[in-house]
Amino acid sequence: MEIYLEPALLKNTILTFLLIKAVALMRGKKVSNKRLTIVLLVSNLYLLINLFWYLAQTGLNKLFINFFAAISMTLIAFKFKSWRNFLTDISYLYLISFTGVGLLTVYQNLLVAMPKSVKISFWPVLILLIIFVKAGQKYWTSVLPVRHDLLELEIILKDKKLQIKGLLDTGNQLTDPQTGFPVIIVEARKIFSENEIDQQQLARKDISKLCFEHHYLESFSLIPYADLGQETGLLVGFCPKEVKFIYQQQKFSCKKVKLGLVDKKLSKKNKFSAIINPELLK
Repeated sequence: MEIYLEPALLKNTILTFLLIKAVALMRGKKVSNKRLTIVLLVSNLYLLINLFWYLAQTGLNKLFINFFAAISMTLIAFKFKSWRNFLTDISYLYLISFTGVGLLTVYQNLLVAMPKSVKISFWPVLILLIIFVKAGQKYWTSVLPVRHDLLELEIILKDKKLQIKGLLDTGNQLTDPQTGFPVIIVEARKIFSENEIDQQQLARKDISKLCFEHHYLESFSLIPYADLGQETGLLVGFCPKEVKFIYQQQKFSCKKVKLGLVDKKLSKKNKFSAIINPELLK
């Protein structure tokens, strides 16, 4: 049997790219170009092992190689954050793989069964797979529990460090349209004031002017928002140097994040002063 290596590698690269993107879409995650490139290299290495060594192996060895390849690609693409997160990622990887293989098998069987005069397009198979992925994404979003966890945030600015209690809220999906960074909604009084007297004076000042006074204009932007009460408007936002916190015994350090400032209290009982975007956990 003759196998042309270049077309096989190209096809494998395209299929792996679509598979990882589909898993990321269904799980609501992002994969960096660097990690995606490494995954594609690993996938093609796995293909070469298939062609030159794998076919001569026993069934148990084949199973081990397949599983090791899936684990490697999952860990490279999405990192390891927790066993539950990892098992969910690899389950989706296999689910989409099996669904895609099943659709391709049906397509090939139809090609064999139909007369040569009848041509069947591949596009319906691709459309069905896209519908499956989008439906899976919608289902995952609908069953994802709304979390309300209180975390200790360390916000590092150019001139000071702040310790603020924040609420991790899956309802906060706000991102900065200019940079695409997730937004942490923060009470402005916590950023600019040190005591209650300053906080009272802050209520009479414009937040954008305070940003100017504190030299936070390098990454200054206006972030559109809409809350559950249908209120819409613009939040003044800027990038801190870094935001650190611990969630489920794992340390997070975020630099690609924006602070969206509000001139009111976020908690009536002062339980928290910030609302954290769950995108920061990914």
